Amino acid sequence: MDSTSASSSSSASASSAASRQARGKSAAGTWQWARTAETQRALLDAAREVFVEQGFSQASIAEVVERAGSSVGSLYHHFGGKSELYVALWQEYQQAQEEAAAGAVAAAKRAGVTDPFELFSAGARAYLEGSWQHRDLTVLFLSGDTPPGFGVMARTRGHQWISQNDTLLGLSDTSFDRLYATILTQLIGEGAREVAVAKNRQQASRVADAVIEYVQRIMANGPWSPAVKPVGTVRADRADRAGRAERAERGTRRASARADSPTD
Repeated sequence: MDSTSASSSSSASASSAASRQARGKSAAGTWQWARTAETQRALLDAAREVFVEQGFSQASIAEVVERAGSSVGSLYHHFGGKSELYVALWQEYQQAQEEAAAGAVAAAKRAGVTDPFELFSAGARAYLEGSWQHRDLTVLFLSGDTPPGFGVMARTRGHQWISQNDTLLGLSDTSFDRLYATILTQLIGEGAREVAVAKNRQQASRVADAVIEYVQRIMANGPWSPAVKPVGTVRADRADRAGRAERAERGTRRASARADSPTD
């Protein structure tokens, strides 16, 4: 074999070895990622069971890791602690609910629906359906037994939800329109609680129907706005009220004078 052939053979061998090494690293990385995802899933599923059964305050990390078949060190490595586990579950739940509602609205639009009430109702019904499907978590997150600071996170998410409904309904940036969107959003939130605590699927469906009916009633005439009177009319109203007050005062004085005068 000449020197050129030897050099070529050596280069091919090196290239093959490098390729195998790269595949090995890639496979190891994929395996490591899969193991990480599997561990996180096991911890989240175990935390869900323990939180639902015992509440956040009474739940112990030891029981979570025992059910997950993991370790305390692994829990702290992946999540940081019990509060972070709770928040991770809540974020996962919120994402699932948002995707369900958004998907229902998108499907309605693809079907040619343009009426704001119909679009809002489609998203609301999907959200309520998710509240039944994940009723254990719905009740857990609305129980009030939560980690420190969770209330702020929930209120922030609530404001974001209202803003999204503002956009969906095409409302303007006025106090009355914001109040309108807030009332509708909170109605869906309270409806979700009632759906989640229903005794069975049939009752949950009736509650969801009632929520949509209430939504329809509120949306029947759109957001309320005060009647705006011309400036001259406002001034006339003030003058009229002042005149009535003055006449009433004069009547009171006359009645008092008659009561004080001597009788025959």
